[in-house]
Amino acid sequence: MSNDPTHTQYRPPSFFIVAPKKLAVLTFFTFGLYWFFCFHRHWVHQRRARRDKTWPLMRALWQILYFYPLMRRIEQSLRSSGQRCRWSSLGLFMLYLFSVVPLLLLDEKTLELLPVITILLIFSSLALLTWVVVWIQRAVNLIEGDEAGSGNARMSWANWLWMAPGFVFWGIGTLALVLTLLLEPLIGYR
Repeated sequence: MSNDPTHTQYRPPSFFIVAPKKLAVLTFFTFGLYWFFCFHRHWVHQRRARRDKTWPLMRALWQILYFYPLMRRIEQSLRSSGQRCRWSSLGLFMLYLFSVVPLLLLDEKTLELLPVITILLIFSSLALLTWVVVWIQRAVNLIEGDEAGSGNARMSWANWLWMAPGFVFWGIGTLALVLTLLLEPLIGYR
């Protein structure tokens, strides 16, 4: 160990770093699956940094149960690094629930009976989820000293592949929504 003040010891990140724009685009177009991946990576980093005996995959699979504990860890890390926490862990958890629970209640009957409302519900739920996770990620990046997330900002070919089904879904969904809104006055509702 050196006493040289210019020599700094490497500290592995406690959380997963990703650029907020990349996170937003991938979360939205993968229907939240990219957030599942990030959530898992946050717990992998936490296990490594804290030497916890947690199972990151189980925490990711049961995300609804482990979302709040992760928020508390992020909030504690922010405070211990001298940063001001601009959100409430409980508040973000409630917003997360508001974004996820409606998606869990959808089924094909709902889509069949109320297609426009279903598409709008999916869109608004994903938009809220995306907003929540970007807010969290900005705090994580601040903790890790890479506020812009530039270390993980570039989209890889795998990222584009992950988003392909989302592009197709939103393209067809938007077209169906527009056609429904335009044609409904002409043909009436059956």
